[in-house]
This record gives sequence, C-alpha cells and structure tokens, in this order.
Amino acid sequence: MATGVIGASIVLVAAAHALRRVRRNGRINPFFLLCVGFIFAQAGIAATIDVFKLRYHVPPSQMVKYLAELPGDRPIVLLVGSSLTQYAIDRDLLARQLAAAGHPVTVGRLGLGGLSIPERYHYIKQYLAVAHRRPSMVLFEISEYYETDPMRQLQQNLYTAQEVAGMDLDTTWLSLEWILGLSNDEPLERRITLAATVMGHFLLNVVHVGFMPQSISADRMVSSAFDWEPPKQAWLGDAFFARELAAVVKPSEKSSPLPIPSSWLARILDQEIGLFRARGASEFGFYQPPTTLTREYAYGVSFCSAMAGFPCIMAGDPELLAGLSHDEYWYDRTHLIDEGRRLYTLWFAERLLEQTTLP
Repeated sequence: MATGVIGASIVLVAAAHALRRVRRNGRINPFFLLCVGFIFAQAGIAATIDVFKLRYHVPPSQMVKYLAELPGDRPIVLLVGSSLTQYAIDRDLLARQLAAAGHPVTVGRLGLGGLSIPERYHYIKQYLAVAHRRPSMVLFEISEYYETDPMRQLQQNLYTAQEVAGMDLDTTWLSLEWILGLSNDEPLERRITLAATVMGHFLLNVVHVGFMPQSISADRMVSSAFDWEPPKQAWLGDAFFARELAAVVKPSEKSSPLPIPSSWLARILDQEIGLFRARGASEFGFYQPPTTLTREYAYGVSFCSAMAGFPCIMAGDPELLAGLSHDEYWYDRTHLIDEGRRLYTLWFAERLLEQTTLP
C-alpha cells in the first residue's frame, strides 16, 4: 500500500505544478480540466485496485471465496438461493445422506439473506470466474418474495457497502429491466424513483466512492459458508404452526395476473443455466423450502407447473409438514432452524435421490 501512496503523491505534485501553468492560459475551459482530472483520478484508483487485487469485504464476496475453494475430490451439487436455503438445509448432513446412498458429493451454497436476483446473477459470474472446480448439478430455490419484488432488499438497505458492491453494469441493467418492464405494476412515479436509486448505486460502484475503507486484498479475504443458525426471537405456538402448515397446501382459488415465472425472471434463469452449462454443469432443478405462507406455496406450485422440464421439489408432503408443526423448529414463518432443519434436510435428500440424476 505504501507504493500506492507514494505514487499518488507524485501524481498530485505533478498535477499541482501543471495547474499553475494551465491557469496562465485563459483559453482552456475549466470544465475540460475537471473532466481530465476526473479521468486521471479514476484511472489511478482503478490501477490501485487492480495492482493490490482489492475487493469489497462484504458477505457475498466471502461466500464466493468459500465456493471457489470447495474441495475438488467430489462432484459439486450447488444450491442457489437465499436465507430460506441457508437456514433450511444442513449442507453437511445432506452430503452425508447422498454419500450413504452411493453419491459422494460436495454440497455448496451460493446464496444468503438479502441477495436479490440481479445480485445473484452478478455473484454467479464471479464464482464461475474464480472457481477451481465448477458444479455438476445446480438447484435453484423458488421464492415469491425475491422473484416478484427483487428490489425490496435494495430499498431496505440503501447505499450500504453490500448493495453498492453488487451493482455492476449487468446488475444495473437487470434491475432497470424489471423496474421498467411489464412484470412491475408499481406507479410510474415510484418506478422513476427506484430507477434513480439503482443508478445512484451504480455510479457509486463505478467511481469507487467509499471503496477503500470497505476493501481488502483478495488473498486476505476470509472465506465463509455462512452456515450459522440464528437464535429464535419470537414464539407463535405449536397450534399456530400446525394450523398454518395444514392450510398452506390447500389449492388456491386466486390466480396471478402475471405469468409465473415472469418473462424477466425466465430470461435470467436461462442466462444463469447457460453460464453453468458452459462450465460443465449438466443437471438442473428447482426446490422450495417449507413455508407457512399460502401465497409463497401457491407461487411455487405455479412455478413448478411452468418449469415441467426440470425436477421441482415442493415441500408439500403432509407427513413432512406434520413433523414440522412445532414452534421450536422455526425461526419465523418461513425459516427453519435446529430440528426442523434436520428433518427437512433428510426429507430433501430422499426427494433428490428419487427425482434427480445425481452425479
């Protein structure tokens, strides 16, 4: 870092010397000088970032490093999802169950709480660019929460390092496609405000504002799978979960006014599957962890119906849901913990063996 500071100091001294000479020449437009100065500053910052291999020190980057370093002696089954998967599936237990059935694999997860669909695409690209070995099978989580309102997390975490870090050109384009597309029924004024917010994050990413304090060299980045389980915060009672889980699988009379998945999401899934296929993945599928939310489950059913060409695992088994009808098995209405996590993982392993072609 000392070399970078010395280099920057030399540039500043040279610029100060040149500025005195330029000021004597009144024919040069100050705006032109401002643009030239900005370009040189950006070039210097970009060069420093590249030389020192700096990265945003945020959870998704730590997750990418953990995935890139997965052991290479077994085929990789990759779960792509959010906190719903993070809490619901015990990766080590799932790997042990599959190995016991004759399929020794490594189970990885690309996903954590708050990762939007456009950000997910961004970090999939990052992962595939640096991974020592790529996955053989990829399973995508189904989530009405993330897929029908992908900008919700951005609005809840405005201008945080994680949101700025993930807003590259592709993420921005995908976000604007959703904001301005038919999948979004927000009022025009709201769309304009949201589009401006996305562009603000993108510009901060491009000009590296606030990057240095949040950065770390790639070699020093701590890898993390984020397998921790949170402590339970609220209690709703066994009767509540028994009632909700029994009702969640009942057919819904309401139909979505928009196609499921939306054309926007379908295009992203095609691109993501294409990226994985190009790097050796041959098997794909979808799954939805257990939920007590009727709208979530109904969305998953419609999603699976539309994606009939892929294995699709819905947690609607009455025996499974009856076994999960204990308050202590749930962090909240959509996230499993502790014994609930174990029960679902064992059930999920059986469904994978039945419905997919494991490596």
